[in-house]
Amino acid sequence: MLNSMSGRRKRTILLLLSIFIFFTWYFTVKKSNDSEVLKQQKFIPKDSINFILSSHEKNLLSLQNDKDEISIHGNHLRLYSHVHSAILNNSYSNNIQLSHLAGVVDYKLFPWIMPKYSSTAELHQSYNGTGIVLCVNNGYTLLALTTMKMIRQNLKSNLPFEIFYVGDDDLSVKNRKLLEEIPFVTTKDITKIFNNPILKIEGWAIKPFALLASSFRHAMLMDADVVFLQSPEKLFNLDLYKKFGAFFFHDRSLFTSSDTTQQWVKDLVGEMTPTMKNLRLFNEKTGHEMESGVVVIDKLKNFVGLIAVCSLNSIPFRSQSYVHFHGDKETFWTGFESVRAPYSFNTNLPGVAGTGSMKDENFSICGMQLLHVDEQKRPLWINGGITKSKYDPESLIADLHEWASGISTFF
Repeated sequence: MLNSMSGRRKRTILLLLSIFIFFTWYFTVKKSNDSEVLKQQKFIPKDSINFILSSHEKNLLSLQNDKDEISIHGNHLRLYSHVHSAILNNSYSNNIQLSHLAGVVDYKLFPWIMPKYSSTAELHQSYNGTGIVLCVNNGYTLLALTTMKMIRQNLKSNLPFEIFYVGDDDLSVKNRKLLEEIPFVTTKDITKIFNNPILKIEGWAIKPFALLASSFRHAMLMDADVVFLQSPEKLFNLDLYKKFGAFFFHDRSLFTSSDTTQQWVKDLVGEMTPTMKNLRLFNEKTGHEMESGVVVIDKLKNFVGLIAVCSLNSIPFRSQSYVHFHGDKETFWTGFESVRAPYSFNTNLPGVAGTGSMKDENFSICGMQLLHVDEQKRPLWINGGITKSKYDPESLIADLHEWASGISTFF
């Protein structure tokens, strides 16, 4: 009996020791991997750091320029990119001049992160895990419930959801409780995270701020009327996402952009990159380059790009960008371009799902739902819900039997 108890005690001790070793290894490797990502995206040559420090007074003087000219804002964003990266580099984190400049840049460009966060560096290093971000108000609650239940029940995905809203009037307590009945769903008031008296968030503008405020490192921003046809986890495993840390989807080809809009973007970004030169918008193929129904970003790797996007959706630049573009959607790639952050687009153009018909030997598809396909050109997700009208709760289910992808023009 004593030998038996002694044997069981030894096995228990060995089991506990094995568990302890495993978790010690896991969290050590995880911390090491996260640190490696920060090293990769924050490395700046020593001569660049010295240039920033030698231009310290000049940079401070530049930041005192309160004009809302987009070219000046673009220069400020690029200055922020260099300073923020240097602050995250342990070799320079204790430099008094650099710390002072970083504080001034944060306060000048992103005062709305305070008082919850003392610096953008603190916010940058707060992320962990993988999940989906939605922005939902009372009018979109039913759509959000539908799409989340489809992801849970039909696609068998347990990715957590964080749902953002703008104050109690935007999303009622009753609707919040309905949404939180779905497992792994959390609702968050964006005005409790960022300083809304400064931001005055409304409409589309909440989307990039919700993405920035979410706790996830690997975050997927998703509209409430998006319907996934494959598991959303697929997007986090794409080679393009792993390489660039940001994955975007093209919008339909519609109209062309004006010379004024193109010049506004060029003024923001300074020098056009090869990626930007190849976009359809600059080649007279469309006035709508991107749609933001689904946006996937590694925020540890691409924090600077995302916060630049947020700046274009803040006052006073929101009024400028929304004149040139239809809401927030084009501010994602333009924001990334402004700070030279890496990003990628789906290699396939969008299509349409709806009802097919033949006329004069031509086959056409009529539908309101914009369809996106995966790398094998299989239906991945649609934007616009599953009813004939997403604005009418009594609307019938749409006929989505036919679909086509890679359509260059929509009428």
